[in-house]
Amino acid sequence: MRLLTYWTTAVISGLLVVIPAIAHAEARYEVVPYEDIDWGALNPARGDESPRAGDLWGDRTGEGATGFLVRFDQGFSSPPHIHNVTYRGVVIRGEVHNDDPDAAPLWLPAESFWVQPAGEVHITAARASFNLAYIEIDSGPYDVLINNAGVFAMADPGTDEGLDARFAVNTLAPYVLACGLAGRLGPQGRIVNLSSAAQAPVSIDALTGRERLLDDHAYAQSKL
Repeated sequence: MRLLTYWTTAVISGLLVVIPAIAHAEARYEVVPYEDIDWGALNPARGDESPRAGDLWGDRTGEGATGFLVRFDQGFSSPPHIHNVTYRGVVIRGEVHNDDPDAAPLWLPAESFWVQPAGEVHITAARASFNLAYIEIDSGPYDVLINNAGVFAMADPGTDEGLDARFAVNTLAPYVLACGLAGRLGPQGRIVNLSSAAQAPVSIDALTGRERLLDDHAYAQSKL
């Protein structure tokens, strides 16, 4: 079986989110610019009070596996509710709270994730001026790998192999980890790679250890 053969990429205001799905088909790559996402009501029954949602893959209104973005307005708070499927969420921008209705607020910042089991009563809220989350639904248990390494400043970034440690950890390690774990992901496994709004064009000399960069430049280039 060939793994990681379908990639959906959402470009979100400088943030690159790559969601590869396991399949048997030939490798296929799809880039979805943020401005091309088809937004609609997450819950049409709530009309204008519903968060907006846009599919990245699959169909969130159907019964199969799907992944989509959800945009919450500042101050949004849902009524207590349940879902008939388990889902996972990754906060991309802003702050999101998802818990039991009686739980104290626990605001999840960007790059956090949560799992909402099917059938459990909960609320979802958001409080930042712009809140965006990636939601993934499957028909059963599955695994997810979230790559979000972010080494920034180091006294001596050089490694024994002659590389800059920022590139080794932030750029190369997620690829190595994904390749090593790909065979252990379930049949509907997912890999989520989190980039940075600071991401900058990459110098090949810096990536291969032939050029030394300042901390902020190394971080920006290494967060692909």
